[in-house]
This record gives sequence, C-alpha cells and structure tokens, in this order.
Amino acid sequence: YGPHMKADILVVDDDVSVRRSLTKLLAAVGYRPTAAASSRAGLEHAAKLRPDLILIDMHMPQMSGIDAARAFKADSMLGRVPMIAMSAKSPPCDFEPLLVSFLLKPMSSTQLFAAIERALPR
Repeated sequence: YGPHMKADILVVDDDVSVRRSLTKLLAAVGYRPTAAASSRAGLEHAAKLRPDLILIDMHMPQMSGIDAARAFKADSMLGRVPMIAMSAKSPPCDFEPLLVSFLLKPMSSTQLFAAIERALPR
C-alpha cells in the first residue's frame, strides 16, 4: 500500500472494537499502530511515541477529538503530525484547519489507506 510502510500510526478511539479492527488492519499491511482509548490517553501516547500520523475519533467522552486535535496542533513537538478525523456523524465545520482528512464511519479499507497515503509526507 505504498511507500509509507513502517509508519507509526496512533489510533485514538473510545470504541474498543474500532480500535481493535483498525490496529489489526494497519498492522496487517505493515504499519506500526498504537491505540489509545481516549483523547487524554492519545495525547500521552503521542508525546512518547511521536507518531507519523494520528487517526482520531471526533466524538469521545470527556475530551472530544476536536479538543484533542487542537491540543496536538498547539504542541511544539506534535503540531506538524498529520491527523485524520473519523466519525459516524458529519464533521463539525470548525475542525477543517486542524486535519488533513475526514473519514465517515464505517469506512472501507480502501478509503482508509488512500487517506493515510495522502496524509503522510512524501
């Protein structure tokens, strides 16, 4: 699936089945996924891991994906990491400048891999 195999991808989603299926799918094609069950956990993992890409659910309890995306962008070490938002609902209109792409759940593996390839730097 392209030149970005071995990229570290952080999956942030409060739904355990989504986290599990995405990490299995990403690992199966050669990416190195790490999963976080909340926005706060995602921020902690990202600070340690410094991922190449963040896949983040927009609608999570406590801290929304939008707030987490703002926190990622404000961080000097993580501000340039591309983010792809995921949601079963339409995207909020004010999130666009924070993200590279938006995927509506459920998404196909083809849609996911195409978004990842677009998001990762060449």
